[in-house]
Amino acid sequence: LGSSGCLGSITANYLSREYGMTIIGADIVESRNKASRIDHFIPLPKGPGGSSPSLSDLTTTLTNELENIMYHSNDGNQKIDAIICASGGFESDPPINNSKGIDNNNNKISDPAQI
Repeated sequence: LGSSGCLGSITANYLSREYGMTIIGADIVESRNKASRIDHFIPLPKGPGGSSPSLSDLTTTLTNELENIMYHSNDGNQKIDAIICASGGFESDPPINNSKGIDNNNNKISDPAQI
């Protein structure tokens, strides 16, 4: 959960690269990172007017989409090893104002694909 943010994408890339894990990402926005190692992506719903969605809506979406992905996997008998929540709803990622990876404070931002 939270796979499109900085922490989520770094975690997904690390687990994919180092352990060969299949990664199912879920977030309210899809990652713009071209180097993302997400194998499947579940778009989470937004609430009315872009507000936070209800727990019921999130649970229903995640359950239905995970079931669909797992059912259509290789033999239909895949198991989930872990669910990791990297949602940083308390603080968003730093905004990037250009393609050179510079945030609004002119600090270099680490490229998750390089970590």
